[in-house]
Amino acid sequence: LRSEYSIGVVVTKPQSVPHSAFDRDRNQYEAGELVDLAAKTGQGKKSLGVTTVYLYYRDRNYVFGIAYLNGKGSIVSTHRLKKTTAGSNTTPSSDAVVERLQKEANHFAGNMLGLEHCSNDRCVMSFTSTVTGIDKQNKSLCGQCHRELISAHSSEPENQDLADIFGPGNDRETRVYTADREWARGDDSEKN
Repeated sequence: LRSEYSIGVVVTKPQSVPHSAFDRDRNQYEAGELVDLAAKTGQGKKSLGVTTVYLYYRDRNYVFGIAYLNGKGSIVSTHRLKKTTAGSNTTPSSDAVVERLQKEANHFAGNMLGLEHCSNDRCVMSFTSTVTGIDKQNKSLCGQCHRELISAHSSEPENQDLADIFGPGNDRETRVYTADREWARGDDSEKN
């Protein structure tokens, strides 16, 4: 986030995942509740939560994370980022998982800063519902998205704090974290 958006980043202590976010029938956590937690506990103007729990949002089977366009916070989960790509029988390396997390963090930070999904499938702001799609993306914004970001924030002071970043914790901790129009990346199909 520091290198992509030229912003200050503060890491704060882990927060417990609220039990109320857990859906026993789905065996997943509702992402919106974790986004709300991030918005409340973050100390910066924007907050990005990182968690290891399995997330869903509304009727989606899963999401990698969620952010609200121009919102205060977002949440990203490493749970599905640790999955193999389609057709592969190998577990991704820790470097691959970290790179996926960086891309997702950059994507949701972009949403919080007002960037919508991009039609350039190599841009980190493009929509994808698979780790294969994430793997194909660059870690950074395309030229058009970069220009849109500069234009939208040209009147704001440089080096504003964007996020409180909490690194990945254990299975019951959530670390970095929301509020107008939502953007979720994950499976759009309904839960059966």
